[in-house]
Amino acid sequence: MSEVTKRQVPGDVFFEGLSEINEGALLEALDTKMTSLVSAVLATGNNGSLTLKLNVKRKGGVNQVVIEPKVTASIPDPTIAPRIMFADTSGALHTDDPAQGKLDLDAPVKVTFPAAADVDAADTPRKVKQA
Repeated sequence: MSEVTKRQVPGDVFFEGLSEINEGALLEALDTKMTSLVSAVLATGNNGSLTLKLNVKRKGGVNQVVIEPKVTASIPDPTIAPRIMFADTSGALHTDDPAQGKLDLDAPVKVTFPAAADVDAADTPRKVKQA
């Protein structure tokens, strides 16, 4: 009959077992991915996640198990603002609508002012002045 070991601190079985997997390589992988995740979350302001999956299978003898760890991280990418673009009939993209005419906004513009009003000495327009 197997002997049951009593643990004093919660998490002993879990953390001691993790530290034994591949001589600590699992914990190193968790540390590396966690550091990358936190840095990316701080840099981008976007959310991310870290997942540890442990597949446990019975192997051979009565009390023998195989633990297959898998560490995955969802590292957030920087947010890139969307851009409205226009496609032509060949599928090429443009920042201006190719179906719409263009305005030559850089062409020189001639500004003209209206002629001065025809006024008398009292600044009253002559056309309005009564005889």
